[in-house]
Amino acid sequence: PPPQAPPAPSPADATSAAQTAYALPLYFLAAGLSGGFASAITTPLDVIKTRLQTQDWHRIRSCECSATGEQAINVAATDAATVTLKYQDFLSTSRTIWVEEGLHGFCRGMLLRSLQGAPSAALCWGTY
Repeated sequence: PPPQAPPAPSPADATSAAQTAYALPLYFLAAGLSGGFASAITTPLDVIKTRLQTQDWHRIRSCECSATGEQAINVAATDAATVTLKYQDFLSTSRTIWVEEGLHGFCRGMLLRSLQGAPSAALCWGTY
């Protein structure tokens, strides 16, 4: 038997392809908006986490630079076990931020974090 030609595309196939091409930018937009929104909503948790992780930096006294440009950091002579940390746990950190900085303290970096999260999520989930 002679080879058969592929069937002609139906009008429904053309409509489906047009709808898919139209929907693709909407997928990227929805993914980007979702990522930005998720980043904004989770910023207070990120602020608390960052405060807990970086709090021991206040123990550094000074930074002396040598003639070669190398930096020597002098840390306080106290033992790490005797240093009183400002933030102890999640709840005390939350209370401290609320008392010292108010609501604004929990929102520090929200805009930049959202601006970073939106394109990242758009690329990740828009191509999924």
